[in-house]
Amino acid sequence: MTFSALIPTKNRPDDLVGTIASLLAQTVLPIELLVVDQGRDDSAERAVRALFDANGTVVKLRYFRTPEIRGLLEAREFAVRHAQGEILLFLDDDIELEPDYAAQLLALYRDDPKLTGAAGVITNYRPPAWTYLFWRTIFCRGVFRDERPALHWQAFGRTPDQARNLPPVPVSVLGGAQMSFRAAALRGYHCLDIRPGCPRGEDISYCVGLGPQARFLITPRARLCHHRSQSGSDRSRWRLAERDGIRGFRAACWPHNFAAWCAGEWLRLGYCLPEIAACALAAFALVIYWPVLTGLVGQWYSDPNYGHGFLVAPLAVYLLWRSRHRWRRQPLRPSPAGAAIMILAAAMLVFGRLAAELFFARISLLVGLAGVIVLFAGWRRLRAWAFPFGFLFLMIPLPAVIYYQITFPLQLVASRLASCGLDLLQIPALREGNTIMLPNYTMSVADACSGIRSLFSLITLAVGYSYFTESRLRIRALLVICMVPIAIFANAMRILGTGVLTYDFGPRYAEGFFHAFSGWLIFVVSLGLLLVLHAALRRRWRTPRPIARPVALAATMKPEHI
Repeated sequence: MTFSALIPTKNRPDDLVGTIASLLAQTVLPIELLVVDQGRDDSAERAVRALFDANGTVVKLRYFRTPEIRGLLEAREFAVRHAQGEILLFLDDDIELEPDYAAQLLALYRDDPKLTGAAGVITNYRPPAWTYLFWRTIFCRGVFRDERPALHWQAFGRTPDQARNLPPVPVSVLGGAQMSFRAAALRGYHCLDIRPGCPRGEDISYCVGLGPQARFLITPRARLCHHRSQSGSDRSRWRLAERDGIRGFRAACWPHNFAAWCAGEWLRLGYCLPEIAACALAAFALVIYWPVLTGLVGQWYSDPNYGHGFLVAPLAVYLLWRSRHRWRRQPLRPSPAGAAIMILAAAMLVFGRLAAELFFARISLLVGLAGVIVLFAGWRRLRAWAFPFGFLFLMIPLPAVIYYQITFPLQLVASRLASCGLDLLQIPALREGNTIMLPNYTMSVADACSGIRSLFSLITLAVGYSYFTESRLRIRALLVICMVPIAIFANAMRILGTGVLTYDFGPRYAEGFFHAFSGWLIFVVSLGLLLVLHAALRRRWRTPRPIARPVALAATMKPEHI
């Protein structure tokens, strides 16, 4: 009985050479090896031909470099059309076979003439967490039951001698990394007809397309290691591929009956379980935090110091959406540590409500949100969302103790700077604390005039502005830090201007429209100073131009310069 080995590959020359080396070390060799290379360079082909020349094997090498082929499924279909063996062995390009792997598979075909396909076990697949095992036991029922993972997990850590005592196991689907079929079963059958252009589910496409009458076995005596090369792989899509493959292909090929429909809908519910749990948890959190949220929005509306809170949450959502192409590449790794963070948030909420401390109750909302992200998406996704998530803290009002500890020093600093300015302009003024006495009016720098209102708004503006316009971290940090002295200086200039107008034109310029207008004017001035500071920092730390490469320099040189 002869067999052909078929290996699709793309841009993995080192992994491919290791796979072929283990294939050429088999006790039973294939009559031919078909390699379908979808890469555009010939590095892999040169490495493979060098291996064959050094090995001196009798195996015939048929190397096809076809960049026009897209996807693993099309590459396998191409190889099937050119293979000549009685048994077709599909191999990934990042595996390592034990020496008797092919011999064990061929023994199954000789013993059972009706066998359609066979495969071995992967010995380096670790068993997953108990939560995933529990999920599989509950939701993968009926025709959607998958026997493969359990076999691989049982083989993990077992020696070959222990595995040889285990009998072959009937399965409904084989593993794509090392499945094999009788060539006669695949003649005239095209798995691409199931779902044309489908980019996922190649591992089970042949098995489900052959229908439920096909017979497949996995023998624990045939063993290999699947190294899962990092080149060209996207681990974040594996779970999505499993979902689409099992549900889509089997639903298309298995008999349509009520039991299969119930099993499919039950599996669909299982795959949607994280979203369902997240929605239920969000609804429960909304009920619990409703008094906190209404109080927070009410303070934004009534307290001018925190009016910018209405813009923080929408801007954070926009920042999250704007960076979606970056964080979507992060794999979802749910962590049970999120539950501990949510318990901490609940404790903070209870403490804040009992102690009448709104700050703890409001901060617990963000801590609980972080716990939800870690629980359902993992720490990597939380790190990817670090900036939009941290931006939300700017919408939380400071505790009253900290607020007044900041406000009074700002009042004194603004009063002192304004008084010094009046002295320089030779305007008679006497300062006592936060009160400036002029000949015709006494100005009191109240809490609202301390600059705390513009300070909060300008810091929020500086954080958003630096994120959108600057990529260097040090310039971002300087822009945010420098907004504190800019806000203090601008507020002092506002008090100074009010004092000058009051001294020259009367007390009416210290109140009413002119007082409110000066606040908006100073805010615009502060924004202008921010832009000027950013331009100065860019000029100071200008990105150096890249040095021309020697080849480019040589191309521009004239012959007399050489």
